[in-house]
Amino acid sequence: MSDLIIVGDCGGTNTRLSLWEIPTSFTDKPKRTEKAPGTLVFDKKYLNEKHTDFVSVVKLFIEESSSSTTPMAACLACAGPIINNTGICNQE
Repeated sequence: MSDLIIVGDCGGTNTRLSLWEIPTSFTDKPKRTEKAPGTLVFDKKYLNEKHTDFVSVVKLFIEESSSSTTPMAACLACAGPIINNTGICNQE
């Protein structure tokens, strides 16, 4: 058994998202010298100026991944400052 997670780097210019399949049996934190567990399923880079908001980018990413399974979690590194909880830093 495995779960899917989304990992992302959401900058002011680009949003890079990747979908990873992680074994559900994995419960231990990896040591510093170890690679995190999992298999890359899909990844893509999006130019933010071509999208109206972050939610539309994530929806497109999930659609393009062709995964029939809903991701269980996400870990995102996002540029700031966020304006009114809706804007990406250098995007209107």
